[in-house]
Amino acid sequence: MLKAGHCGASVGQVQKSLGIPASALSHHLSRMIKVGLIKQEKQSRTIMCFPEYQHLSSFYNSSAVRE
Repeated sequence: MLKAGHCGASVGQVQKSLGIPASALSHHLSRMIKVGLIKQEKQSRTIMCFPEYQHLSSFYNSSAVRE
């Protein structure tokens, strides 16, 4: 999703890129939505995923401090 940038990536694109079962992807995406790392929007019949850069930046910065 980060590579797709602000244009986002469809759930199908993410699944194809990662090569994981749809059920596993759904689980991980729902967790990332819940903590604010990504958001989803339905565009026609396609569900698009978009990174929440502000939250990702905060998450990355707090992780880097721990190392």
